[in-house]
Amino acid sequence: VQPADGARPWRAGFPGGGVLALSFLSGWLALSAEILWFRFIEFNAGSQARNFGYLLFAYLAGLGFGALRARNASGQPALVQAGRWFIFSGAALLCAPLVVAYLLTGNYDPLTFMDDRLLAIAVTAFLTGCIFPMLCAWGARGEGAAAGVSVAWIYAANVAGSVCGPTVTGFVLLEMFSLQYNYILLGVLAVTGGFFVLLKTLGNRLAEQRWALSVFAATLAGSIFASPLYDNLLHQIQFHPPHGKFTGIVQGRHGVITLDDTDRVYGGGVHDGGLNVNPIINFNGIHLAYLIAGLHDVPERVLQIGLSSSSWAWVIAQYAPVKELDIVEIHPGYLQLAKTYLPAAEVQRDPKVSLHIDDGARWLRRNPHKRYDMVVMNTVYHWRANTSNLMSREFFERIKERHLNPGGVIYMNTTGAAEVAITGLSVFRYGATVRQFAAFSDEPFDIGVEDLHDNLLQFLDDDGAPFLSDWISQVGIDKIHEQISDALSIAQFRINIITDDNMLTEFKRRPHSLL
Repeated sequence: VQPADGARPWRAGFPGGGVLALSFLSGWLALSAEILWFRFIEFNAGSQARNFGYLLFAYLAGLGFGALRARNASGQPALVQAGRWFIFSGAALLCAPLVVAYLLTGNYDPLTFMDDRLLAIAVTAFLTGCIFPMLCAWGARGEGAAAGVSVAWIYAANVAGSVCGPTVTGFVLLEMFSLQYNYILLGVLAVTGGFFVLLKTLGNRLAEQRWALSVFAATLAGSIFASPLYDNLLHQIQFHPPHGKFTGIVQGRHGVITLDDTDRVYGGGVHDGGLNVNPIINFNGIHLAYLIAGLHDVPERVLQIGLSSSSWAWVIAQYAPVKELDIVEIHPGYLQLAKTYLPAAEVQRDPKVSLHIDDGARWLRRNPHKRYDMVVMNTVYHWRANTSNLMSREFFERIKERHLNPGGVIYMNTTGAAEVAITGLSVFRYGATVRQFAAFSDEPFDIGVEDLHDNLLQFLDDDGAPFLSDWISQVGIDKIHEQISDALSIAQFRINIITDDNMLTEFKRRPHSLL
């Protein structure tokens, strides 16, 4: 249907650049806030697979109820109300993370339902959801086709903002600025947009203008004075509570890594190792790295998936039989965090070490020609999202068929889940346990006590001298050897194995214990 004046509907229904800019901004705010909340939840709830489902539920519920609230709004012009909702949503984005951090009580059980966090997400989404319907009500021009075209323009601008917002926030702003300052930036942007809307639409209504100016000034002042509170935000919400103050924080689009003053490293809020290579101190279980000497006599070519603190990489590189060590780490921040740690610096300049920033499973698919005597994975907890990529039967089969030399060994951290051990045994003939670690091979694990002793003395310092003699004397070679048990068998457990399809440990509430 053509308008009466003969103009084309897309021209007659054009709502104006101002409304389109506000629609774009509302989409940007809504989806950028979702990205920030996802980072918050991942850091606070341990990167569990179900986190995104909870987040999406709260976010969509908030948007839906916000749109419903806007539909029933009446009284003042729609654009005035949209301006106020911009201000309210911006204020909520500034305050909600601090309120949630205050309410948290150090609960880090991975099975905890995130009621307070989901409520904060729903509230901020509700306030943002009130904006778009108001813009549609204000921007619709004419009747019939022209009105429909007006709304279509507004929708298109909102979709463009919804695409650009999370893209720029997720890949650029989170790389440039911390999570805390992204919250501040987004909140100030929303309040500023709302202030200029009200300033333009209120005309000579001085009282309303003063209210808008007061809110705008208070928000700017609050964002400045709230900065010290935000500085402590990560320490308050970290999933595994730190043992001391943070001495290092690395943030980027890949996630958040922290280091506390007890030299413990946390990735995504979860304990991920420690800066220590001394098996006598051993607060990070580093002695388990030295036990590669009891699993393979001559592991000349080794692949390590996961770098973390670089402690394991340093140990493996000091083992004389190792001639080549490939390390694949998905988060480049670990290289930056540990740059002042001497063993990490030595690893990065060791000629036998090659560092690759990539996902472990993906890197192996891209390098099908690479074959190793040993694959070491001291990686993530079995219940974290995407762990099935490194713990499934299909992954073990690919390693065995494409990347292990005859007699090769996989040595990995099961983090205590028997399902991981049994899945490995469904592919390999032999299995051994080393505390919460498991090793798999098609050759038996039969290195004796004397051979283990000789192998441990092949860990050499920079001068070529063995450095484990004190540890061997203090603990005893028999007790060290006893930690390697070759009694692992499928008959021990009547449980399911992990596949790429069932992602068993990511969603099962209580995996069986290997210990």
